[in-house]
Amino acid sequence: MIAERFKYAMLMASLPPHKPDLYAAKQTPISEIQLQKRLQWLEPQDAEDLAKIQSLLYWSKIPDASDENFIAHTSAILETLHNVFFRQVITWRLELRTVIAALRKRHQGMKTPPDKSALGVGRWNLFIEKNWEQADFGIGRQLPWLDQANTLIRNQDSLALEKFLLNLVWRHYEQQGNGHYFDFEAVIIYVLRWDVINRWNHYHKQQAVQRFSDIVEQRLQGVFDGFYQ
Repeated sequence: MIAERFKYAMLMASLPPHKPDLYAAKQTPISEIQLQKRLQWLEPQDAEDLAKIQSLLYWSKIPDASDENFIAHTSAILETLHNVFFRQVITWRLELRTVIAALRKRHQGMKTPPDKSALGVGRWNLFIEKNWEQADFGIGRQLPWLDQANTLIRNQDSLALEKFLLNLVWRHYEQQGNGHYFDFEAVIIYVLRWDVINRWNHYHKQQAVQRFSDIVEQRLQGVFDGFYQ
């Protein structure tokens, strides 16, 4: 155990720190290749737990399945994680996704909530099911961010919504990481925050490329319009 703690202290010491502000980070503090090399220091069981966590939270690792099958798959994996800290961190993120998915489905015109087996993961399912027609599903006091997220969804402002949600996740991970600096929990929080930066940078680059394409298309259209007039 002492050797393991020392190993993880060395691992954390080798990782460049995250910036306090998510949007101040123009790139991840360490490349994915270098991060994966550091993660080879993990004990086999810990590496397996990290893979399970990533399979639930990383979009690129989520299987292409129906809502019902994915929720059943998620619940089964959560049962195999005996570390309470990890289960709490993962469940919070999945609950966030459950609420956001419900808001989106309702905005798209769904008149009644999905079946229980397809609703989502976590403690808010019953509230969503019983209070589908309420703007905040009756949980606005418990989730003070819900009103703003709902407004952004209604306004169809996908960029602002993504930015808002990632910052919410970023701050939650930072809070959960308090008290964990050189243990396996610290490693997990570091990796999850790394993924948030990576997601935002990729999303922002995609938006920039799309905006550039739109500008080029508009200008070319103007040239062609002038040519054919």
